[in-house]
Amino acid sequence: MKVKISLICGIAIVLVALWGITAGERAVKKDGIGIAEENDDLRDSSGEQIPVSSAVVTSEMVCDIEGPVLDYADGETLIFHHDSGLFVYDIGRKKLDSSVNLKELGCLDAEEQVNCEIFVAADGKWVCLRPLDTKELYLYDVTGRRMTREAYDSDRYQAQNMNLFASLQRTTDCVEPDYTDWRSRECVKLRDDPCSYLYLESGSGMLSDIYYVVEEDGGERVQTVHIFDDQTQTVLLKETTAG
Repeated sequence: MKVKISLICGIAIVLVALWGITAGERAVKKDGIGIAEENDDLRDSSGEQIPVSSAVVTSEMVCDIEGPVLDYADGETLIFHHDSGLFVYDIGRKKLDSSVNLKELGCLDAEEQVNCEIFVAADGKWVCLRPLDTKELYLYDVTGRRMTREAYDSDRYQAQNMNLFASLQRTTDCVEPDYTDWRSRECVKLRDDPCSYLYLESGSGMLSDIYYVVEEDGGERVQTVHIFDDQTQTVLLKETTAG
């Protein structure tokens, strides 16, 4: 009988421990990136899947006041947009992964300027695009490179979007300003120790000359990469300076 009681108690302890782990995982998912999983119903759209047209970048396109806009970065993926399109850059492979033509989605106004709300999920796996002059909402699956269109439900959207999307910081709050180059208004903090920040920059002011820059506290640039040139390799300025 003592053996049976001990066995039952042992099973009960294991079950309680497993329940505690599961509950802990549920709690973690409600913080940080996990919030995206809690709001899967927003991205699991039952809308219509539509073809995705690629963006076009020419040597005449300039970095105007409104863009390009940095939307997301996590050390592996970089997402930004300009009136020419939405761009997903693979940092690991050092090349563009995909792009979306914003004009065809109705995301530009009569003057060819971005007239669209664009937010990236906290985990970087999908993008929400809402043209302000339409009643449609587009969800872009970054990994699958698929676009879904559905009717815009303001109540459902506004109720969830505050905690669902990635947040960014002002570049001027991250690094020392440099008024000789064009820089994105936004930056992303990549790590704490040492503190490093990623932002976009163009020395010429042209879109085709856009680089992403990783800078550490103290003003030391540790990485600069030319986004629209697949042949450009990562330049580690620490090594270049040392050499």
